[in-house]
Amino acid sequence: MKILYLLAFCIISWGVYLIVQPKARSTILYTLAIGSIVNGFIFTADAFPIMIGKFPFGMDSVVYILFLFCVTMMYAYYGKKETITLVIACIAAVVFAGIIEGLTVCSIDGLTDQLVQKLFGYLVRSVGSILSCIVVVCCWSLLRKYQINCYLNLVVTLLVASIVNAIVCYLTFLFTSVYKVSSMLFNQLVAMYLGHFIAIGFAVVTAVISNYKYGGKCAIPYEQQIQ
Repeated sequence: MKILYLLAFCIISWGVYLIVQPKARSTILYTLAIGSIVNGFIFTADAFPIMIGKFPFGMDSVVYILFLFCVTMMYAYYGKKETITLVIACIAAVVFAGIIEGLTVCSIDGLTDQLVQKLFGYLVRSVGSILSCIVVVCCWSLLRKYQINCYLNLVVTLLVASIVNAIVCYLTFLFTSVYKVSSMLFNQLVAMYLGHFIAIGFAVVTAVISNYKYGGKCAIPYEQQIQ
C-alpha cells in the first residue's frame, strides 16, 4: 500500500493548486514549482526508494511532473517572459540548495566522492530540466497551433518533456564514470513512468476542474494567442 504515499502527495499538491489558484495563481505556481524541483532532485529513487514489489519508486516520479505542470500553466496563463523568469528562479533555487548542501557536507566530512556524485547529479538534472522547459513551451505552442485538444496537449507536453529530461540524465550518467547508475535501472525506469502517468492523470483532472468548475478567469487560456 506504499503507492498511497504517492497518491497522497498528488491529492495534496494539486488540491492546493486548485484551492489557491483562483486568487493567487502566480504565487502558487512559483511555490509549487520551486518546492517540487528542489525536492525532486533530493528524493530520488536512488536515495529514497519506495519499494513496491521489485520496483523502486521515488517521490521524484510525481514531484517532477508537478514542476513541469507548473511551467506549462505559467506559459499558458502568462506567456513566455514569465515562464522564463519561473524557470530561472527554479534552477537558481536548485543551485543555491546544492551550494548549501556542498558547504555543509564539506564542513563535516570534506570533499567526498559521494558529494561530488551528488553535485554532479544536480548539475545534470538542472540541464535536463532547462531543456525540458524549452520542450514544454515548444510542444504546447505547436500542438495548440494545430488545434489539438487542450487536455491531450497537456498529456503529450508533460510526457515528452519528461522523456527529454530522462534521456539527458540517464544517458549522461551511463556515459560518465562520475555517477554510478543503479543495476536496477530498468525497474527504476518502469517505476518512474508509472509515477509519471499517475501524476499526469492528476494534472489532467486539475485542468478539467479549472476549465469547467471554476471557468471564467480560471479557465486555461487556450484559444488566445500568447505573445
